[in-house]
This record gives sequence, C-alpha cells and structure tokens, in this order.
Amino acid sequence: MTPAEKKALKALCGKRTKPELKKLFALVRAHNDRALMAAIAPPKTRAAKRRGDPLVREVDQTLKPILGPAAEKAELLVEHMAKKHRRKLGAPARGIAGTVRDLRAKFSEAQIRAGAKSLLADLAAQYSSRETVV
Repeated sequence: MTPAEKKALKALCGKRTKPELKKLFALVRAHNDRALMAAIAPPKTRAAKRRGDPLVREVDQTLKPILGPAAEKAELLVEHMAKKHRRKLGAPARGIAGTVRDLRAKFSEAQIRAGAKSLLADLAAQYSSRETVV
C-alpha cells in the first residue's frame, strides 16, 4: 500500500474502533461498489410539482398554433388586447405566464380568454390563404 493510500484510509476510518472497522471491511468485501454507493447516498426526495395557473395553461393551449417563442405570443396578445379594448398597455412580460399575470390587473379572466381566442381568429383571417369575397 502506498503512503497516499494509507493516509486516505486513515482519514476515512477516523476514530472508529477495531470491531467497527472489521464490520465495515466485511461489508465492503461482500457488496459491489454500486450497492455501497446507493446505501450511503442521501434519499431522493420528489419535489412536489407546483400546479400551474389554469388560466395560463388555457391561454398557452389556445396560442399553441402560433409558431414562435412564448415572448412573441405574449407580445401579440398584449397588442391585440390593447387594440381590442382601446387601452394603452405596457410592454409584455417575458413569457405567457408573466403576461397573463400583468393582464389580470386590467382585465377579467373571461376577457383574457376571449382575447386569446379572438387573436387566433384575427391571425387566421389575416393570413389565410383562402380568398374572400367582399
């Protein structure tokens, strides 16, 4: 055994008694590395999944057909709501969740849902490949 290995072994053993060390060495000989590591690893705790805001999920599902990042969807929603309700609204938040939180201060949940649906309808009418007769 090299001096470095002896030093590491002494550091690991600490101030254990001889019978304790014999039991420990017997355990090490009897089990493989994976089992020993699993035995000393801290238990995995499952973090409770936070339930998201149902309105945010609904608006996100409504705006899913719009291909693009959430920040662009949020910006489109804020612009549409401002135009539809003739109000000045600030810049949208980083994503849909933040934007819905900001819009809640000025609009009801029903208005936000309706705004998301009407945004999709307006975009579909504006960018539809079908020709309409006026």
